[in-house]
Amino acid sequence: MNKVLNFILYISLSQAISFGNTAVSELNYKISSTHGNYNSYEGYSIDGSASFPIGESFGIQVDSLYLKTNAEEFKGLGSQFFWRDYKKGLLGIHGGFIHDATLKSYGASFMGEYFLENLTFGSTAGWNQIRYEETVSFESRSQTGFHGGLYCIYYPIDDLSFTLTAQSKHDIKSIQYDLEYALPANGVSILASVQNAEDNYEQAYLGLRYYFGSSSSRRKTLKERHRWDDPINILHGMLHGVFHRGVQRNRKGKETYGDDWQPSLGVESTIIGGDFLVVGPENSPGN
Repeated sequence: MNKVLNFILYISLSQAISFGNTAVSELNYKISSTHGNYNSYEGYSIDGSASFPIGESFGIQVDSLYLKTNAEEFKGLGSQFFWRDYKKGLLGIHGGFIHDATLKSYGASFMGEYFLENLTFGSTAGWNQIRYEETVSFESRSQTGFHGGLYCIYYPIDDLSFTLTAQSKHDIKSIQYDLEYALPANGVSILASVQNAEDNYEQAYLGLRYYFGSSSSRRKTLKERHRWDDPINILHGMLHGVFHRGVQRNRKGKETYGDDWQPSLGVESTIIGGDFLVVGPENSPGN
């Protein structure tokens, strides 16, 4: 009973401190589901975020992510702490981790956004480490790299956004295009994403997103939700870094072992040139 009362009190306080908060309008959540292609691997994902207002100008967000392809299964958890004025911009720090059967990835970075009437300019910069379960001779088991990017979000109308992102993760450069459109139904939007990266990496997916937690009867526009509710879920960017590193690792393996290099989550193992390798389909997105 005490736990229930504490939870009710916590929710009530969160709603109370949201009055006048310029970072997060109120306690709110979002959940997304996507389906698409990740470098020739079909897959689907589910992600969720919850944002909490802190004081007058700060907020905290908790992010989660699950992705399943026909080769791999990834799970992730992260958090963000940020200052934001919904009329001016955002400054924040965030960190998280992602793992599957063959690797663990950890990352932390800074994020900034600047708001104009119909444009948002943003940037990220940080550090990422990937630790592989199996070792190979041509590189260390633990790989650390810089990741950063610039993005611009354009709102031709308040319920439609186009995002262009140029980024680099583990020395792999990429361009990403995102679209999100808020449907007339309150809180529901559709989204699409296409990414092209070096070493012939490609991904594209479609999905649905649902925003909820609003105590107001007034329908929020997509731009309002982006600028005064949940910031971007950071775990998608971390996962893309894992995929980019995997493509880079595959290239190095091919250069070392030629056609004998076939890394993935396959069930058969072998030894090539003193390296223990997992054998399966080529061009695995994560390994």
